[in-house]
Amino acid sequence: MSSPVSRRPSTAVGWSRFSDLNATQQNEALLACRDIADTIYPGLDLTEEIRATQAQGLGDTVLVDSRGGTGAFAVCHYGPRSEAGADACFIKFGAVRVGASAEQDYLRLLDACETLAVAVGMPNVLAGGNMA
Repeated sequence: MSSPVSRRPSTAVGWSRFSDLNATQQNEALLACRDIADTIYPGLDLTEEIRATQAQGLGDTVLVDSRGGTGAFAVCHYGPRSEAGADACFIKFGAVRVGASAEQDYLRLLDACETLAVAVGMPNVLAGGNMA
């Protein structure tokens, strides 16, 4: 699924970039992401993927807040050195915590990914098959 990004002012709120967090917050975010992923597939842990994406400058991870914690996350690649290529923000993996707000959190996650794409100058958002 691919879509051009909207250049309208962002309405996405309640989200952050993993790279903007301090070390303590990053560790808390990694635990939350592991918890969310584990509900989809027991044992699924994207900690190293999230860390590698940041360390190698391949993109960032979007974290959506929900009811006092992380409700959703997406590992996003962008730029010519990444799997996305030069003109896309590729949502390599995205997941939403199961619960009453899951549908809303999913839509907020997509909005946050589009906002990230605009912020980093990518004209398209590409979602892979790993959105749960």
